[in-house]
Amino acid sequence: MTRRLFEVAVRLARWAAILSLTITVIGVLLPASDLPENLPPDYYLHGIGFGVPALLAAFAAQNRRNVTAVAITIILIALASELAQYFVPGRDVSAHDMAANAIGVAIGSTVGSVIFSVLQGLLRPLRSR
Repeated sequence: MTRRLFEVAVRLARWAAILSLTITVIGVLLPASDLPENLPPDYYLHGIGFGVPALLAAFAAQNRRNVTAVAITIILIALASELAQYFVPGRDVSAHDMAANAIGVAIGSTVGSVIFSVLQGLLRPLRSR
């Protein structure tokens, strides 16, 4: 992987994080009557739905301070969207969903940071050439 390709991947991850978070929030706020019948367990959907944007955003964040800020921001968005379900027909606020959101963000942020660090470490020898 070249340095240029890595920079493009970081930029794409930023936009993918925004897009995936938007899709997740829309899904969380859909009325129950609009949801498909055979969905996986709710906590999987919440964990993955907020974990994927956290992974992408952490990869794009490039340092620990930014990763922390991104994780806190996504957790606050997850909390707000969960509380907003109170006003959505057929949906309810769930502490289990909030926990799944936070766990998904924690795992996603960690994995995204590790991937960034590993790839950055692999590219460092290329800089010295």
